Amino acid sequence: MGGQPQFRGPIGIAEPYWINYEPEPRKEGESWESYVIRSNNETLEAFEKIYEETDFLKEALEWDHIRNAVENDGINPLDHLWFVLYFNEEQKFPSDEPMSELMTLREAAAFWTLDLLHLIGSEKLPQVACSALEQGLDSPALRQLAGELKPVASESVPLLIRALGELSICQPDRNAARLIVARFYARQILDGSLSPYDGACRIWWGPANDALEKEKEPEQVSSWLKLRHFIAFASEYQDDVENREAWEADILIAARELLEDPEAA
Repeated sequence: MGGQPQFRGPIGIAEPYWINYEPEPRKEGESWESYVIRSNNETLEAFEKIYEETDFLKEALEWDHIRNAVENDGINPLDHLWFVLYFNEEQKFPSDEPMSELMTLREAAAFWTLDLLHLIGSEKLPQVACSALEQGLDSPALRQLAGELKPVASESVPLLIRALGELSICQPDRNAARLIVARFYARQILDGSLSPYDGACRIWWGPANDALEKEKEPEQVSSWLKLRHFIAFASEYQDDVENREAWEADILIAARELLEDPEAA
């Protein structure tokens, strides 16, 4: 849910990914109807603010091919400014879907670092704890979390955090956490449990957007440099209907490269 400006037409396509108007993610326990109303209001407010405060001509001239079109052909980039919206579908919302594989505690810690545990769903945290117990890990909080029959975020998340501490599993820093979360989705792209487009969107909406929003200079941060391609490919997939198979192939290549990247391991 949300959107971004784009320059399109005879000047080609240019997407300033650093400018976006997006609502806060769906909250734990928030009904679909409430989420729709809130996200609509937040997106509209963010769009109006960006529209009033952004110098779109200055942004357009960041691209060489647009500067050339202005200088050589007298084209005004503002005549080719579009505002794109993206939408979530209720049945495809990430927290409503079963995980194809149970995440590790380290991955859960990464989701926690990025404030993305709501994407897992508190009802799945006991499954994560059970899997950790089966792998030989053990602690009082981990056992308690595994035994939760009706998990709610207010109880299961503190138990997860306690278990991480008892097991000396360190909370990753934000840069590392983005890559850990992205790898979690990249594996699901490659094993087919997520389509390339859906997986790329999860990387886009989660860790990649976190880098854009939290870093003053994202171009200096390795997680943004490694994940920004997923935004580009997912965006092109949305816009370029005739070549979607090619964009899916690019997403698969990017997912494979991310899993092979030693920094992201």
